[in-house]
Amino acid sequence: MALYFPRYTILLIGIKKIAKQVKLIDMKKLARKILGLMIVGMSAVFGCAEVFADASTPSINWIRLDFPPNYILRGENAGNGAVEKVIRYLSTQLSQYEMHNVDMSRKRFWHEIERRQNYCEAGAQRTTERQQYAYFSIPMTLIPPAKIVLNQTSWEALGKPDSMSLSALLQVDSLSGSIISTRSYGYVLDTLLKNNELKADANFLRHVIDLDSLYSMISMNRLDFTIDYEIVLNRFLQKRSLDNLKLVAIEEEAKYHSLHVVCTKNAWGKKIIEDINVVLKKHRVLESFRQSFSVYGEALNGAFYQRYKSDLDASQ
Repeated sequence: MALYFPRYTILLIGIKKIAKQVKLIDMKKLARKILGLMIVGMSAVFGCAEVFADASTPSINWIRLDFPPNYILRGENAGNGAVEKVIRYLSTQLSQYEMHNVDMSRKRFWHEIERRQNYCEAGAQRTTERQQYAYFSIPMTLIPPAKIVLNQTSWEALGKPDSMSLSALLQVDSLSGSIISTRSYGYVLDTLLKNNELKADANFLRHVIDLDSLYSMISMNRLDFTIDYEIVLNRFLQKRSLDNLKLVAIEEEAKYHSLHVVCTKNAWGKKIIEDINVVLKKHRVLESFRQSFSVYGEALNGAFYQRYKSDLDASQ
């Protein structure tokens, strides 16, 4: 037995080495199979995710402001503001989208838009600055130009004018005014205001303020003037009787302004604006769409609209 033991030992060692190699080969095969199954499984998971993503309903996040008559949040006419009606009209034409309302101040809205968060608003004015971070639709409607709003005392001090230069008004040191911080009045007026706002002795300031407070301060002679649209002021005066406010036309103003739907400047917003443009091109001059602005009475659908209807139809 002693004579043959080394041979058996060598044989056993050889068998163990072969077994280890076999096991190693089997483990490698097993590992390759497992890896293959994992790749197949992950592909299936991500494939399903893409299918679900494609199948999910796209949505539009509309902001909602406390800003009558565009948005009416309280009272018996709640939900029937001009912009709210526009959004409902668009929803009937864009059934592929789910519509969501998000309560948000306009200041926060523009901040979120700059951060490329996904929101839209119906009823914004297009400016060069805003176009850097937002997409704008073609005009959905035209509105009469802005005017200077003064109290009776200040109006008389200026000689009871029917119209005057805004640039001249901004040089009157004895008067003080305020405008709402996030309002835009078109390129010409915005430029005039911005240039004067940079001066140390500017006679007006921008404030985060609501219309009620602003007009109350003007009526009580705590402020002399602001700039606003007659359609907005007239709607406000239906709620508050302030009989000492005077409107003065602005000599530098355009004959009208355009209002647009605005969405975040990214792929999401671009697609929405493209779809909204298709609707607006077909519907913005139709009586059914014009009724969205019925809260303004004849101001947007009367003589002014008839005068510039062809301009609206041709505008891009």
